[in-house]
Amino acid sequence: MQGLKLTDTPRPLVVDTRRRSGRQIALDHVSTQLAIVKNPTMTLTRDRYVRVEGEEKATKKTVAVKPRPWFWKTADGTTMLQIRLGTTLVEVEKGKPTVVVGPEDQLEKTLLVIADLIKAGKLDEQIAAARAKTRRKKASE
Repeated sequence: MQGLKLTDTPRPLVVDTRRRSGRQIALDHVSTQLAIVKNPTMTLTRDRYVRVEGEEKATKKTVAVKPRPWFWKTADGTTMLQIRLGTTLVEVEKGKPTVVVGPEDQLEKTLLVIADLIKAGKLDEQIAAARAKTRRKKASE
């Protein structure tokens, strides 16, 4: 086999090539939170399967869903923020998943800082731990 370079590398599965990285998922969620800050009444479209009377199978229907904000105000007016992947908290430091934002006008700036940290890869370990925790929840159900 002259002139051919051979390897034992298998062809990747289609599922693997379509799978988004934890970093990309987290960035998408941060952009959703930024959109909520700019427009609190925003909705996302999701496909749901709905049962209709008289039909055996559920039909696919597109519905508007209001995303859950990661942020809230405390009794003293301080805004707090928790980074999430789905419903799982991302602990920025061990045992400390909550970021103190301060006044509400700092929320957008804080989300942009978090997006920069994610892009730089500084939260990759924490995101991977949250993804593993989510997988364990799914496996145990």
